[in-house]
Amino acid sequence: MAMSKNDNNKEVLMERFDVFYKAYPRKVSKGQAIKTWLKLKPSEELLDKMLEALKWQVKLKNWQNKTYIPHPSTWLNAMKWEDEKDLSLLVGHGNDSGDLTKRQEEELLQIIRDKRLKMRGGMNNNENVKWKYVCSENGRVISMV
Repeated sequence: MAMSKNDNNKEVLMERFDVFYKAYPRKVSKGQAIKTWLKLKPSEELLDKMLEALKWQVKLKNWQNKTYIPHPSTWLNAMKWEDEKDLSLLVGHGNDSGDLTKRQEEELLQIIRDKRLKMRGGMNNNENVKWKYVCSENGRVISMV
């Protein structure tokens, strides 16, 4: 799409920035975001593409904690609107309840049995014990304490 002379007008660019910034979930370093925006000079079409990307990115599991949402200038510099949509990383996909799946539970119990045998020399495997566990994104148990 061809840009009109108006598209590079600072006033028009700032109006578009306001739309973007209002939609962006993390309100930090606005000055740096403006500087990046003015350097990028996004068209109306590109703004629409950015807003469409934000619609699904705000549902990313790691974006549920604002600490993991990139600063707006970082998002712009990295052209994050071009990222491939990965449904497995969205909230509501997979096991978000915090409960273990049957496979995870079996895997965790085997780790516990193996660890007990090493630490205590063949202790009764059926003894009830509470362990904290850490799972990776794909659901495999990667650590326990």
